[in-house]
Amino acid sequence: MVELQIPIERLYIPLSLNYEIEKPNLVEKLCDKILNLLYKSENPSILADYYTKNFRMESDFLKLVENCHDKVNLYETFMGKGILSGDESRFVGTYCGKLSPNSKIEESFNESDFILQIGSCVNEVNYGFYTANIPKEKLVEMNQDYISIQGEIYTNVSMMQLLPVLSKRIDSNNLKISKNYPKNLNLIREAELISKTPKNLLPLSENDFHDFLQNFIGKDDILIIETCSFMFSTHDFILHGGRMIGQFFYNSIGYATPATLGASIALKDFNLPGRVITVEGDGSAQMTIQEMASLMRYGATPTLFILNNDGYTIERVIKGPHSSYNDIAPNWNWCQILKTLGDNKDSTNSTKIHTKNELNKLMSDSSITEGSKLNLVELILDKFDVPSRLANQFS
Repeated sequence: MVELQIPIERLYIPLSLNYEIEKPNLVEKLCDKILNLLYKSENPSILADYYTKNFRMESDFLKLVENCHDKVNLYETFMGKGILSGDESRFVGTYCGKLSPNSKIEESFNESDFILQIGSCVNEVNYGFYTANIPKEKLVEMNQDYISIQGEIYTNVSMMQLLPVLSKRIDSNNLKISKNYPKNLNLIREAELISKTPKNLLPLSENDFHDFLQNFIGKDDILIIETCSFMFSTHDFILHGGRMIGQFFYNSIGYATPATLGASIALKDFNLPGRVITVEGDGSAQMTIQEMASLMRYGATPTLFILNNDGYTIERVIKGPHSSYNDIAPNWNWCQILKTLGDNKDSTNSTKIHTKNELNKLMSDSSITEGSKLNLVELILDKFDVPSRLANQFS
């Protein structure tokens, strides 16, 4: 097989990225069923989920939302962040079961009598440790593998075939107006959540960083979140048109740095606006540290926030707070890493942050706010400091 010659003609034929409707009659029939349920609903909701992005269905999804003419409430899942901007007049919040940013979001979502979930991705992180239980009689679920209508599953049609047709056929004149809730409940922090915030031994906390990062993200930015304790702080983020990337399927650590390289090259190759902003724990960063050399090699200019909390803090919360298997090789000099990996032209910046005040001063650093240089920002955090939501989940 190694010596077998293969014709090269196929290399010059552009790939078709269009989805073909193979069973148009079935698609129309299912559209009829879904629209009939939707038009009968007194309090319908639309839930934007992860696979909408991965299968390039965002424009069809947004067309569906537009054609509802502000009559239907909008939610996103944790992994579905970035499909909706969060600025829509009907955007209620991020639904993630008991891990929703606050109980009002979960309560309002549960009051829906019809839920259209597009791009569904069922896993433990996206479903709030499986506390997101949507009754099947309320649910129409669409993804790349099947369509489910009130529990009846169709495996021979997908959202890629159905959603474009549905977005064109929906008639807002037949829609009833969903119950009104305060816009963007993600912004409400419950007193009980704040009161349970751990008392930190060091002057900088992950909650401080949460507030900073929410103000730091711009409309065209790409936020890359490692599987780490801080991941649980991002459920209530509003991206305002930005995007979020994370490895939340198998929660493999070390994903964020190579993902940063890919996202940075993509922005550069397609001449797109925005910055790449990465948040990664020190233990995760040690797994794929060599890709920081690749960032410099290819002239990438992301901002890397390294959470230096002396080990696997997320694991300390789950099991073994003082166990040696949650420790890592200590005392890395993170602010010298880029020099070690080849920056001999001072083309990068490295900064160590100890306090909230020092962190906020980064907002006046043009190389960071403009994304003109590769920046590594080391945040010194206590080894037991975690976001309030994670602390409450395991308390």
